[in-house]
Amino acid sequence: MELLPPARAERARGGVGLLFFVNAVAFASIVPRYVELRETFSLDNGTFGLVIAAGPVGALAAGLVAARVLRALGSAPSAVASSMLLGLNLVLIALASDGWSLAAALFVAGVLDSTGDIANNAHGLRVQRAMGRSVISGLHGVWSIGAIAGGLAAALAVAQGVPIGVQLVTTGILIVLLSAVAGVLARLPVTTDADETTAAARTAGRFALWLFLAILGVGLAGALLEDVVSTWGGIYLVDIVGTGADTAGTAFIAFMCALTAGRLFGDRAIDRWGTKRVLTAGAVTTAAGFTLALIAPWLWTTLTGFVLVGVGIATMIPSAMEAADGAPGLRAGVGLTVSSLVTRIGYLTPPLIGAVADASSLRIALLLAPVAALAVIPLVRVTSRAPSPATLS
Repeated sequence: MELLPPARAERARGGVGLLFFVNAVAFASIVPRYVELRETFSLDNGTFGLVIAAGPVGALAAGLVAARVLRALGSAPSAVASSMLLGLNLVLIALASDGWSLAAALFVAGVLDSTGDIANNAHGLRVQRAMGRSVISGLHGVWSIGAIAGGLAAALAVAQGVPIGVQLVTTGILIVLLSAVAGVLARLPVTTDADETTAAARTAGRFALWLFLAILGVGLAGALLEDVVSTWGGIYLVDIVGTGADTAGTAFIAFMCALTAGRLFGDRAIDRWGTKRVLTAGAVTTAAGFTLALIAPWLWTTLTGFVLVGVGIATMIPSAMEAADGAPGLRAGVGLTVSSLVTRIGYLTPPLIGAVADASSLRIALLLAPVAALAVIPLVRVTSRAPSPATLS
């Protein structure tokens, strides 16, 4: 297997890392504004959940054709184009005048985010093969850094009274410019021996549905748990803990800081202890974090719980995507696309949680989270018993 020269490979990793970064900035720029948008448009929790779910619905719709786009344009061009359009779409979000127009803008964001996410991960895995060592968890860590940066900027804008339109338009322009730079850095040869070897090993194997479903389940759980804190963390602080709206963004920021740390050290942890042990420990840690936040709804205990959740779920999505991409018996890009598509279903929980919250309370609705976390443990055990390279052992 021929590897790229170190300098070129590192430059490509920097480019794809920048694409992960700006993708997260686009997402995080709007999250701290959720409370403000809910109040501005006078939405109850159920309706708010439906509006937010428009993004994942758009992502699922795009996932049906993402593999074709990826094969037609290539991973890097697909990632760059999606990233630029995602930045421009922030203008549509800023122009939303009611819940329906906001949902439409979020739907478009979901379409672009899904295409870009699949392309980013495909190119990141190409870079990983070209470097000959694991980097995918670290790239997801860079995504988390982007989420922190975008979340901090948005939270600061809220605290300083900056209009949402000014914040989002400025952020969108910055994303377009950085995406162009990333496109130059992230270029790789059209094909490499590493890609050809991986493709041959993948198609030569026998497809195991039960193994693939277990891998998808881990990614789905990771997305669901991430979305619970991202969407409802700030609202939980306001409605249950009793903080002010200006403090709501701290839930997202604390969570993302922990998620970032977990992902940046995730590759080392997996190399040392193995994916099975890391994911199992993460599932237990995540369940403990949600339990702490739910039984002790004070500011610092809740934030501590969200920190534990961030650390616990850190490697779930990247590990599942890597395993799905290497699943035997599938064409190049299919496993990764299906994994990304199914993972997006985890972001469709806001309507369910919102409906249960309106019928009872948000604390009861969030009991789904620790159950989902513990479900990861048997899924990992299933995949670790499989005699296949696409395992989580």
